[in-house]
Amino acid sequence: VSILNRKFSEIQNQLEQVNAVVNPTLTIIAPANGATVNGNVNIDFTSNNLMNLTFAYLYVDNNFVAYDNGAPFGFIWDSRFVSSAQHTIRIRGYFNGFQTFKDASITVTTNNDPVLTPSIAITSPATGSTVSGMITISTDATAANFSRVYFYVDNVYKVLDTSAPFEFSFDTRTLANGQHSIKVRGYHNQARM
Repeated sequence: VSILNRKFSEIQNQLEQVNAVVNPTLTIIAPANGATVNGNVNIDFTSNNLMNLTFAYLYVDNNFVAYDNGAPFGFIWDSRFVSSAQHTIRIRGYFNGFQTFKDASITVTTNNDPVLTPSIAITSPATGSTVSGMITISTDATAANFSRVYFYVDNVYKVLDTSAPFEFSFDTRTLANGQHSIKVRGYHNQARM
């Protein structure tokens, strides 16, 4: 009987492992659903298949906030960048590469004073200036606590910078003479490192 029980237990464990691969679960364990939060909020989640979790994405009110691609998975969300109100936190986990995904959501209420507004600006070159040769496009992203900045010239993506001081050396000789636009887009990546 003990041999049969042991064999049954082994088969049951194998079935649970297969089920976890085929039908993974994702559950947010912190903060609690309905909690009131402020400042930096630890967002923790678990799955029956953490071993095969490839990527996790954090959304607040369906707006992308951050991603994490390595264990231990989790996020620190700076809730000061949203209004003091009720918000939906959603984690989307991708398993086995990108073959399967699962979502988990909770609702929290933020209570922050003051609410911060993230902004980014180009500090060099000055608007309307005439430039030539190699130039450095500089931003104030470090002061605004951004983690990555995308640079565009004439709405064409040029480069991604992921470290301060968030600058881009650009050869203006690749452009025809005349007026051109420079644009930057900054992101806060709040994946827990």
